[in-house]
Amino acid sequence: MIPRPTITSIMQIMFLPPTESPMITMRKIAVAVAVAAAVGDDNDDARVDIPVFSADVVDSDATTATTPVKKWEHNPLQFSNYTPMGTGGDSDDFMKDRRNKEGTPGSACGDDASSSLVLIMRRLSHLIDPRENNESVCILALTLINIALETAPASQIGQFPDLIEIMRHDLCKHLLLLSTWEDLNILSLTLRVIFNLFNSIKDHLKVQLEVFLTSVHLRILDGDQPELRELALESLLEFCQEPALMQDLYVNYDCDVQCTNLFESICKALANQASLTNSSNDGGDELSEDDQPVNILNRLALEGILAIIESIASHCKAPIPPGSGKDSNRAWFGPESRHSSSSSSFVAIDSDTESDASSVFGVGGAPPSPAEYQWMQEAREKTGQMLKERKRKKQCLYLAATAFNKDPLKREWITYAESLSVLPKPATAESVAEFLFSTPKLDKTQIGLYLSKGPPEKYPFIQEVLKCFTKLFSFVGMEFSEALRSFLGRFRLPGEAQCIDRLMEAFSARLYEQCLSSDDSVFRNADAAFVLSFSTIMLNTDLHNPNLPDEKRMTIEQFIRNNRGINDGENIPEYFLRDLYSQIKGNEIQVQQDQTQGLLMSDEGILKLDEDGIFQKSVATPFFTPKNTARNTYFKASIQEKDMFTSISSSAISCMSSVFRRTKDDALVVKVLRGFQQVSQICVYFSMDELFNEVLMLLLDDARDYIVDAHMASGQDAIEPLQDKGNGPLPSAFLKASDPDNGVDAYFSGNIIVGSASHRGLLSLYCALTLVKAHSTIIREAWPILIDCMFALRDTKALPVSLSELDDFADSKGSVLPPSIFAKRSFDRWQDYMDFIASARDDDANVGLWESVTSVLAPKLPSEGNNGEREDRNKEESTASFTSVLALVVQSCALDQVLMQKRELPHAIRILRALLDATDPSIVGQYIDSPLFEHHAVFALELSARVLLSHRKRAHELYPMLLAKVRVALQGSQNKKTPYLMERACVTILRSCIHLFDKEEMRPLLLESLEMLATAPDFLMRQIADRVACGVAIILRGSYATLKSEAEWLLMRRLLDIAKFDSGRKIMFDGIASCIEFELNANSDAQYGLGPVGQKLFLDVLEEFVAGAYNGDTSLRIPAMNFMQALFYSFGLSENEIMWQKVAFSFYEASLSPHSETAKHAIECLQKLIFTTEVDAISETMWLTLYSEIIISRPPSLTRTKVRTSCLIILSRSLLITMPKLIKESKENWETMADIIAGVASMVRENISGRHDGILFESTVQHVTNMANVMALPEYDRGLGFSQWAADLLVSELEKVGAAGGIVRRAGNGKEINVV
Repeated sequence: MIPRPTITSIMQIMFLPPTESPMITMRKIAVAVAVAAAVGDDNDDARVDIPVFSADVVDSDATTATTPVKKWEHNPLQFSNYTPMGTGGDSDDFMKDRRNKEGTPGSACGDDASSSLVLIMRRLSHLIDPRENNESVCILALTLINIALETAPASQIGQFPDLIEIMRHDLCKHLLLLSTWEDLNILSLTLRVIFNLFNSIKDHLKVQLEVFLTSVHLRILDGDQPELRELALESLLEFCQEPALMQDLYVNYDCDVQCTNLFESICKALANQASLTNSSNDGGDELSEDDQPVNILNRLALEGILAIIESIASHCKAPIPPGSGKDSNRAWFGPESRHSSSSSSFVAIDSDTESDASSVFGVGGAPPSPAEYQWMQEAREKTGQMLKERKRKKQCLYLAATAFNKDPLKREWITYAESLSVLPKPATAESVAEFLFSTPKLDKTQIGLYLSKGPPEKYPFIQEVLKCFTKLFSFVGMEFSEALRSFLGRFRLPGEAQCIDRLMEAFSARLYEQCLSSDDSVFRNADAAFVLSFSTIMLNTDLHNPNLPDEKRMTIEQFIRNNRGINDGENIPEYFLRDLYSQIKGNEIQVQQDQTQGLLMSDEGILKLDEDGIFQKSVATPFFTPKNTARNTYFKASIQEKDMFTSISSSAISCMSSVFRRTKDDALVVKVLRGFQQVSQICVYFSMDELFNEVLMLLLDDARDYIVDAHMASGQDAIEPLQDKGNGPLPSAFLKASDPDNGVDAYFSGNIIVGSASHRGLLSLYCALTLVKAHSTIIREAWPILIDCMFALRDTKALPVSLSELDDFADSKGSVLPPSIFAKRSFDRWQDYMDFIASARDDDANVGLWESVTSVLAPKLPSEGNNGEREDRNKEESTASFTSVLALVVQSCALDQVLMQKRELPHAIRILRALLDATDPSIVGQYIDSPLFEHHAVFALELSARVLLSHRKRAHELYPMLLAKVRVALQGSQNKKTPYLMERACVTILRSCIHLFDKEEMRPLLLESLEMLATAPDFLMRQIADRVACGVAIILRGSYATLKSEAEWLLMRRLLDIAKFDSGRKIMFDGIASCIEFELNANSDAQYGLGPVGQKLFLDVLEEFVAGAYNGDTSLRIPAMNFMQALFYSFGLSENEIMWQKVAFSFYEASLSPHSETAKHAIECLQKLIFTTEVDAISETMWLTLYSEIIISRPPSLTRTKVRTSCLIILSRSLLITMPKLIKESKENWETMADIIAGVASMVRENISGRHDGILFESTVQHVTNMANVMALPEYDRGLGFSQWAADLLVSELEKVGAAGGIVRRAGNGKEINVV
C-alpha cells in the first residue's frame, strides 16, 4: 500500500530519458494509469494497491507483454474532488490556488489533470504506431488504452478537448494501421479499443466510426480468414447489442447524403456471414445447403441480426400511458399500437437508478404530461419525416450519380436527374455545378472529363458549368499549394493537355479573383497563376512518379528556373517557389478519396494511409442517443424504424431461415423463432402485410414438412430407440405453453428447450398458428401454404372433429347418409398411397423423428417375449400421442375459429380464393388423378362452403368464385377422374341453396347452380341420388314459397326426377310430403305459399309415384295417393278439370295394380273423388272420357272381386248422377253414351256369368237393379227414351240369369226408341 501521488508526480514518471527502452516506458505508463485510477476517491486516507513490477518482470519483455492489467474500480478522470497529501485537508484553498495558476480544469491542458491525460494519451497513441513499435509494445499500449476507456465516464472525457483531438486523430489513425495486422491479439485489442472509443466519445467520432466499421470490420468480413472474421463479428455483435446504436447509425449515416449507408451495409454483411456455408464436409463430399452445419461465424452474425431486429421490435409495442397509475419511475414515449392486444398492451422499461430517470426527464424523473407527450410525439414524427426525405434525397442522388458515372457527356443523365428532382427543370449550369461539387459517389475521373470537355463554342453549357463549379471554391486565406489541392481534390485530371488547360485556366481565374483584395498576393495577373498551376502539376508528377529514378527528378533550382518571368514579365519570389517545392515534395497532391478508400495496400503489401484525407470529411452534425436515455426510454417506432427494417428485412429473413433449417442447437432454434416473432411484430406494427406473409410462409413450410415426415414415420412397423437416431425428445414445456400469448418465449429458461432443434417444425407450427390467430386479417399470400398445413393436420387426425369432418346430409330419421362409393374409393386410394410412401421412406431417418415425438408422451412398451400384438399396441399408442401433440397446438391456436370468423370482404375473398385454388390441379401443381389431390380438394371445397356461409351478407359477392370452381369440377374435361370431388361439388351447391335461397339477389346464381346439378351425368347422380334428394327436399321445404315463375318450378321438377334412382326415391318423396304437410298445417286464413305451378308440379311427381314410373317402384303408391287427395281437396283443385283428370286417372291406374291393398286403396280414392265432385264442375267430355276410355275400356280383373265391385258401384252411381246432363235432346252424346251403357252391360254380364252365390254376383245384381229402376222412371227419362232403353238393356242381362226379380215393371207408351 502506498499513498496516492499527485498528478504532477505521476507526470514525472512519464518524462523518460532518451535511452530508456519502450517496454520500460510502457511499465511506467501502466503504473501511472493505475495510480490515476485512484485519484477520484473522496476519502483523504484512501489507499490504492499499485501493481509492483519486480526486477525480473522489468527485464523481461515477454512476461510484461502478457501480464494482465486490472480494470480499476476508481475513475481516472474524476479529479475535482482530489485532495493531495500534506495539504491538511484544505482542499478548497488548494484547488483555488491551482486554478489561479493553471486555469480551469476544463480548459485545454489548463491543469495537471488535463495535461497529464493528454500527455499519457499522446504517448500511448504513439506507442501503438506499428511503424515505430514492435508487437509487444503495441499489445501493452492497447491494453492500457482499453483500461482507461472502460473506466472513464464519457461525460468527463468530453471536458478535455485536447484529449479528444488526440483520440480523434493520432489514436484513430494508428488503430486503422493496426487493423490490417493478422495477429489475433493485436486485432482483438484494436477492435476493443474502437468499441470503447465509440462508447466514450462517439459524438466526436462520426467520420472515424464510419471509417472503422467500413474499412476494418466489413473489410475483414470480406476476407477469407475465419479467425479474423470471427473477431470482427464479435466486435460487430457488441455494436449491435448497444441500445439505440442501430437507430443512431441509420440516422447519422444512412440519412446523411455525405455518408455511406452504414446501417444497411452492416446488416447485409451480417446476413451474408450468417448464410455462408462450406461446399463440402470434412470428408470432401458435396453437401446441400440445408445439410451445411452452422459454424461460429454463422451464429455470431445471426445474433447480430437478431439483436438489430430486437432493437427495432422493442419500439413496436404500446407503452404505459400517462396517468395510468403504473410505476412512475418508468420512462416511456409513444401511444398504444393499433395492433396491440389487451394482454400485452403496454411495454415499459424500469429505470435502474433515479439518475437514469433524471437523465431522461430531468430532476425527479417524472414522466411527461399528456401535453408534453403530445409534443414529443409530434416532434418525433416530424423528425421521422425529415429523415425519410433525407434518405429519399440520398437515394435519388445515388441514382443520378450512377447515371452520370455511366456516361456524363450525354444529356440523358441530366434528364434523369431532373425526373428525380435532383436538378431543377430545366437544369441550370449552377445546379449542375453544385451537383458535381457536393454529390458523393461521383466518379472523379468522369467529373474531370465532363468539366474539361471543349472547345467552349461547341460545349457552351459545360463551359458555363465549369465557371460555376470554380465559383463554389473559396481560396481566401489559403496558400497556393493548399488551394490547388482543394481544387484538384474534387476531380481527377484528364490526360489531354487541352483539357488540363481549360481546368487550370478556370482555377487560376478564380484564384486570382479572390486574391485581388490580398495585399500579399504574389500574382500580377491570372496568367501567372495559370502557368504556375501547370508547372506545379508537372512538379507533383515528377517528384512522386515511382518509376522515375531519384537522380532524374526535378530539383528545386530547376523548378525555380522553369518559372522565371511568368508573373507579367517578372519573377515570382524565390521564397514562394521554394516553399511550394517543399510542400509538394513532402505531400503529394492527390484526388480526395472516400473515407472508405483511404486505407490502401501497396503492391508490396505495405500499408499506405491517406493521413490527410481519411478522417477529413464534411458531414452533418452527429447525434447519438445517450446510453442512459437509450436504456431507460421507450419511444414509439416511427417512419425511420420502418425504413430501417425495410432496408434489411429481405436479407435478415433469408439468413434467419437458412440458420433455422441448418442448426442443431436447441437454443439457437428458439432464438430464431423469437426473431421471427419479432419480425412479425414489426410487420404488423407498420402494416407490412406482404413481409408478414413471407415470414408466415417460412414457418408454415417447415411445419408442413415436419407434419408430413412425422406422419409418414408413424406408418413404420418398428419404432427404434430415440438415442440411436440422434433426435432429442419433444421440448418438455411445450405442452404446458397453452397460452398462445407466451409463444416460444417459454423455452428460454432451464433445460426445457432441449429437443427444440429436432422438433423445430413443431415449434414453427405453434409459432405460425399463433400469428395466424392474432393477425388473420392480414394473411394473404400465406393462405395456400396454411391450407396445405391444414391438409397435413387433417391427414394426421389432429384437426378438431368439427373442422375436419365433412358436412353431409341425413335421412328423414336424422341418420347421416352412409359414404358413397366415390367417398370410399377416394379414401382407400389415399390410404394406399400413404402406406406406400411410408414403406418406401428411409426407416432410420424417419423412425427417429417419430420416436422422438412420442418418447416423452408414450414410453415404448417392453418387447421381450411379446408377439406382434404388443408392437401393434405400441404403434397405436404412439400414433395417438403424436396426434394429441398436434391437436394441442391446433386447439391452443383456435384454428377452427380463425377460419370461420366473419371478415371484411377483401379478407374473405383472399381465403376463399386460396381454398378454391386447392380444388384446381393446375394451380396446386398436382395431377388430377393423384390420390392426394382429390382427398385434399374435397376438404378445401368443404371449407370454402363454410367460409361462404359464414359471410351470408356478402354471399352474392363471394358465390361467383365458388360457382366457377364448382363448374370446373362438374363439367371439366377430366372430371370423371375425380368423382368424389364432383359429389362434394353437388353437395356444396345444395348446401348453398339451402342457406341462401331466401336472398333475392342470390337466387339467379343459385338457380344457375341447380341447373348444373340437373344436367350432371347419370353415373354420378346414380351414386349420390340420396344426397341430391336430401338437398332438393330441404330446398323445397324451406323455399317453395319463393318459387314463383314457371321456369323455376320446371327446374325443380327436373331435380325431383332424381327419384328415378333407387337411393333417392324415398327421400325425395319424404321431401314432397313434408312440403304438403307444412302447407296443410299453415294458418287457414293465410294465403297459400304453394302456387298453382307448384301444385301442378307436386301432382305430377305424385302421379309418377302412383304410376310406379320410377323404375316400376310401386312401394309408395298408397302414401302418394293420400297426398294427392290432400293436395287436391285442400287447395280447391276440384274445379280444375286438368287436375281432376290427372288425379282420377292416376287413381284408376293404381286400382288395376296386382297388389290388393294398393288396388283397394286406389279404387276407394277414385270413388271418393267421383262422388264428391259436382257434375257441373267437370265438362261432359271429361265425364264421357272417364267412362269410355278408362273404366269401360280397361275394367278390373274378375279375380279382383272387391275392386271390380267398387268399379261397378262407381259406374252405376255416377252414371245415374251424370246421365241427365249427358243425355240431351240434341243427341250429341247419345252414341258415346250408348257405347258406355253397352260397356256396362258387358261388365254386368261378366260379373253375373259365374257363380251365383258370390259377392260379385250379389253386388252386381243389387246395383244394376237399382240403376235400371231409376233409369226407367218417367221423370228421369224426361220423355227422351234413352234412359228407358238403357234400363231395358241392363234388365235383359239380369233376366238371362234369372236375377231380374227386383225390377219394377211399368207399361210403356208403345213408342219405338231409335238410339242410333
